[in-house]
Amino acid sequence: MSGSEIELKLRVEPESFGRLSKAAALRGAASTRRTLETVYFDTADFALRRAGAVLRVRRDGTRYVQTVKSRGRGAALQRREEIETPLAGALPDLARLPREFPVTAAEKLEPVFTTRIDRVVRKVEGIEVAFDTGEIRTPHGVIERISEVEFELKSGSPRDVFVLALALADSAPVALETRTKSERGYLLAGAEGAGATSAEPLALEKGASTGEAVAAILRHCLDHLTANQALAYETGDAAGVHQMRVALRRFRSVLGLLSSVLPREESGRLAADAKWLAGILGAARDLDVLLDQTIAPARSALPDDGGIGSLATAVAASREKAFRAMRRAIASARYTRFVLRFGAFVEDSAWQSGEDAAAFAARLLDKRAAKAKRLGKKFRKLDPERRHELRIALKKLRYAAELFASLFQTARPRKYVKRLAALQNGLGRASDLETARRILGDLVAASPEAERVERAAAAGRVIGWHAHALALAEDEMEDEWRAFVAARPFWV
Repeated sequence: MSGSEIELKLRVEPESFGRLSKAAALRGAASTRRTLETVYFDTADFALRRAGAVLRVRRDGTRYVQTVKSRGRGAALQRREEIETPLAGALPDLARLPREFPVTAAEKLEPVFTTRIDRVVRKVEGIEVAFDTGEIRTPHGVIERISEVEFELKSGSPRDVFVLALALADSAPVALETRTKSERGYLLAGAEGAGATSAEPLALEKGASTGEAVAAILRHCLDHLTANQALAYETGDAAGVHQMRVALRRFRSVLGLLSSVLPREESGRLAADAKWLAGILGAARDLDVLLDQTIAPARSALPDDGGIGSLATAVAASREKAFRAMRRAIASARYTRFVLRFGAFVEDSAWQSGEDAAAFAARLLDKRAAKAKRLGKKFRKLDPERRHELRIALKKLRYAAELFASLFQTARPRKYVKRLAALQNGLGRASDLETARRILGDLVAASPEAERVERAAAAGRVIGWHAHALALAEDEMEDEWRAFVAARPFWV
C-alpha cells in the first residue's frame, strides 16, 4: 500500500503527558494502546540514507509491516511518500522493494538501529494523535529516549493539524520537534548530520491566484526556517543560525511586500513574533560575522597585533552568550506557538484568492525596482544612511524577484537576481562594517579599565583596515550599480 504521510511532532516531557491527554480538544476521543517494535535497515556506510530512502520493518502485535519512505518535504509539517507491505516475518523482503530502491544497497542491508515505542492513540476527526514514549537503540547499546506527541493527518486540511497542536500547547509545555525518529536514530548510529539548509528555488503554479502564490511563498519561508532549527539548537551551528535568520528576513519582507493581500490582524501578530526572533538570531549572527569576517581577516593581515587578539577573545565571549540566548529562544513556548500559528496561517484557504499572481507580481516588481533606482541616484555621492536605505530596497526587490520568478516564461531571472545579489553584497559589506563599529564601541565601553585603551586602539585598526578595502572597491560597486540600472526586467 502506498500513499502520502503528513505529520507534525511536538517534544514533551513524560510527566506532561497526563495534562496533555486531558486537554479540552481531546475530550471524548477514545484511546487505544499499542507497542511498536521497529528495526531500521541500511548498509554499513548508510547508502540508503544518502539516497534519501528509509527502510524499516515494524512489529505491531503479531503483524509485521515493511515500510519504505522517501526523503520528506517540510520540517514543521512533514510530508513524505511511503510504501507499506505486509510481511510474514521480521526481515525485509527484497523482492517486494519498490523499483526505484537503490539496487546496490539491497544485498548489503543490516540493522542499524531499533525503536521500541509505547503508543497511546487518540483520534480527533481526521487527525490521529499519538502519545509516544520509548527509546531508540543502536546494536552497540547506545540509547536515546523518545517522548513526543505525533499528529498525523488522515483526512481534512493541514491547517487542522496546526490548530489542534496549538490547542494542546495551551495545556502543558511542548516544543516543536523537526526530526523524525529515523533521523534521530541515524545520528545515534554515527551517521553524519545534515548541514545547514538553504532555501531551494520556488516553483509556483502557473495560473495560481495571488493568494495561492503568497501561501506557497510563506510555506517556503516556514520550511526554510524550521529545516535549520535542530542544527541551530542542538549544535549551535553558525550556518544553521544564519539560515534561520535569512528565512525570517524573507518572511518579514514578504509580509511587508504583500500586506495588501494578507489578513492584517494575524499577519501583524506573526510579524511581531518574527521581529522578536530575528532580533535574537541577529545578535548571535552579527557577533559571528564580526569575529569571523571582520576581526579574523584583520588579525591575519596584522599577526603581531596583540590588541586585536584581546579584542577577539572579548568578542568570542559575547558570541557564546548570544548563542545561549538563541538556544533559549528556540526552546521557548513563544517560538513554538509562533511556528504553529505561522503554519495555521499558511494553510488557511480563506484568504487564498485574488487576481492572477503573475499580473500582481509584475506590478510589485515594477514598484520595487523603481524605488531602488530612485534611491540610488547619484550613487557615488550617497551618504551611509542613504546607502543603507538602498540596500534594504534592493534586498526586498531581490526577495520578490526570487520568489515570483517561476511565474514568468523567461530565462532572465537568474541573471537579474545575480546582479542584484552582487550589488546588495557590496552594500552589505559597508553595513557589516557599521554594525562592527557599533558592537566594538559597546564592547570597548564595557571593558575593564586596564584593557579599554588597548582594545579601543585595536578596534580602530580593525575598522580602518576594512574601511580602506571598501574604499578600494568603490569603483567596482559603482559598475555593479550601473549594470543593475541597465538590466532589462524579466517580468516585462
